[in-house]
Amino acid sequence: MKLLNFLRREWLALLLLFVPAALTLFYWNQLPDPMATHWGLNGEPNGYQSPTTFLWFTLALNVFVYVLLAAVPYLDPKRGAHRLKNPLRVIRTATMAFMALVLGGIVLKAIGYPINIILLANLAVILLFLVMGNLMAKFPPNYFAGIRTPWTLESPEVWRRVHQVASKLWVAGALVLLLFVFRLDTTAYTVLFASMTLVLVFVPIVHSYLLYRRLSIEDRVD
Repeated sequence: MKLLNFLRREWLALLLLFVPAALTLFYWNQLPDPMATHWGLNGEPNGYQSPTTFLWFTLALNVFVYVLLAAVPYLDPKRGAHRLKNPLRVIRTATMAFMALVLGGIVLKAIGYPINIILLANLAVILLFLVMGNLMAKFPPNYFAGIRTPWTLESPEVWRRVHQVASKLWVAGALVLLLFVFRLDTTAYTVLFASMTLVLVFVPIVHSYLLYRRLSIEDRVD
């Protein structure tokens, strides 16, 4: 019964987990040896692996990432992550979708499909940002997911307010990236992406400090 319940909850993430390996095996006889597995910002391949190495690498990487995300609720010393089970399930599925898109795209490009791997990877990252942004306001205080600063972990009210703002910020940032990913060349988009990532990381951190300080002053005045 527990196994059936697990499969009911996790079937999509598990299916996505095995997509890259399944594609590799399906197109095995068409894959070049070695096959391109890494590209520079100029769009030219600069890393290669044999199909066998790629197969085992994708399996090991996907299983490792999935198990790590599944283990989060059991690693939290204060068990706050147990309240994260539903959001973590979505995050696991989105992460496996990210891996399936990028690693599966590598296989399809290797057999001749005209896939822009850099663009595909950028779109996959935007997908993750959108998922995280939509989930962030639902995160309870915990040590593994969200804006984990001394000020958010100290105050549930600071945690709640910061994550409400961060949720909107991450969704807006992802939409900005989506707007420009098709319009900018790779170098310009990389600059935009790095700048946006800094904004998404540091604005909530600064906000958490300023909010905690303001609420602490208000408490002392009261």
